[in-house]
Amino acid sequence: MFTEADRERVLGGLGPLTDSPTARDLPIPRPIIFKGYEPSQLSQCSPLLTALETGNATSGRARTWLGEPIAIAPPIELDFVRTGGSNLLVVNRDEAEAVGVVVAAMVGLGAQLAATGVKFDVIDLTLADSDCQTVVEWTGETMAGRMEIYGRRDIPQLLGRLSAEVGRRQNLTKPPPGSLFLVILGLQRVRALRLDDDEAYSGGEDTPVKAFAHLLKYGPDMGVHTIVSVDGVTALERALDHGLLREFGFRCSGPLDARGSDTLFDTDVATRLGARPHRMVVSDEKRIGVLQTFRPYALPARQWLETCGVKLKQ
Repeated sequence: MFTEADRERVLGGLGPLTDSPTARDLPIPRPIIFKGYEPSQLSQCSPLLTALETGNATSGRARTWLGEPIAIAPPIELDFVRTGGSNLLVVNRDEAEAVGVVVAAMVGLGAQLAATGVKFDVIDLTLADSDCQTVVEWTGETMAGRMEIYGRRDIPQLLGRLSAEVGRRQNLTKPPPGSLFLVILGLQRVRALRLDDDEAYSGGEDTPVKAFAHLLKYGPDMGVHTIVSVDGVTALERALDHGLLREFGFRCSGPLDARGSDTLFDTDVATRLGARPHRMVVSDEKRIGVLQTFRPYALPARQWLETCGVKLKQ
């Protein structure tokens, strides 16, 4: 037990420390406030803010953040290394929540890879005039020429071009440092990739289905990654056979039924999310058996995205 004299001695020693110039210059960390039933905010993602403020983009590391964990721990981080399986799948019935995760991933990657070069080709099939579509457009403005938005009619040509780029990089002695990301928002609305659609297979070798499969299998090794959002496992299975599903080493989902959860995670973890709002679970094939529950980042505000855009241009 401390005596009164001990207390006075310790407190007396703190005074000079707090009054010193060195102490006044120390940064004060942002307090951690846990709001369990609210979505997390990308504007409060500490490592992203650090990257934007300090020019951490020179690291060239293809990492990004999806949300805040249900614990006092760093944000959920993914690292898109150049190896097979470095593709991200986001499954959620709530389109706004899924798009929020994808937008967060793109902003984080843009901040990390600005120096080495990064380009996002986004197929936006979110509902017309929705908040999702609006935020995607704002994100395009934020990326300062590093992001192009495409529609349904552009899909065959875009997939063919990206597949050809993967082939070109495979023939180089050393692949270029720049990273490319194909982003599909609303896979359930891409008829050209449905396995039960005969038209998807017409056209010989250069069909959208075959180009998409080529991108998923061989793209990550060449710095060409894919990020996909879809509203459910049933829609996912219409576009991907089980073999291609293995090419998504990063998997993220909201609440699912038992079959859907088992398909994605080999466990019922996603069935236990239903009673809690703003909850998702993520797996990383490089961390076998590790499943993290987290609060996804919500759709960011335009003003904050504009601030990010200014910093990305510096």
